[in-house]
Amino acid sequence: MVVPPCVGFEAFKDTTSPIVFTEKSLHYSNGKILASAGGGEIYLWDVEQGHVYRILEPTHFPKRIAFSPKGFLVSVEQVWMDIWDIESMKEVKEVVVGPDWQVYSNLAISFSPDGSLLAVAGGYTKSIKLYYTKRWGYRPIEGGRLRQIWCVAFSHDGTVLAAGTDKGEVVLWDIASGQILNILRHPSKVLSVAFSPDGKILVSATEDGDLWIWGIQGNGSEYKYYALEEVRIFQRLY
Repeated sequence: MVVPPCVGFEAFKDTTSPIVFTEKSLHYSNGKILASAGGGEIYLWDVEQGHVYRILEPTHFPKRIAFSPKGFLVSVEQVWMDIWDIESMKEVKEVVVGPDWQVYSNLAISFSPDGSLLAVAGGYTKSIKLYYTKRWGYRPIEGGRLRQIWCVAFSHDGTVLAAGTDKGEVVLWDIASGQILNILRHPSKVLSVAFSPDGKILVSATEDGDLWIWGIQGNGSEYKYYALEEVRIFQRLY
């Protein structure tokens, strides 16, 4: 495998949001648009040229951003969600997310693989809001005894949603019924979670520097999770 040379990008002060690529399937981007956020603005980068070609100014401060497989860019702050059409570069909709979530709490967002759903979690509401992107209505997925959710991710087929919590749990819901399928326990806060593209692996990363690798067996509501490996990825520095 040939590793391409590293391309440097000029940093922006106060960049507080994750950096995200467009979906490769989008015909006008082919995965070559990069978005970053900071100082209340969203920067769109041409990856091949290594420069910003457009600056978006959301109505509300972008705390989290995500690209939809359907060609939308969503930026979320604690109370509002701004939705952009990337091809036309126009803000097409504003959606109220709060105000039932605390202003300075964590936010986590994730699109389903087909782009039909957007999971938004944050604050101490013990729930996740599952938005239907066709009309942007939503239904809550209750978290039971959850307190704060730090990350969310859909399974490869979009039937299961995983959420990592400050209690060291990865909670898995069945999307269709909203029922909890399983709870995977960890010794510390779960900061990130992801499914493999083939649906056979779930990976979770914890605050104490461990990477947990879970095998997945079965289909749909019959999923069974079992720990494959625990990997030390770094020493806690604080």
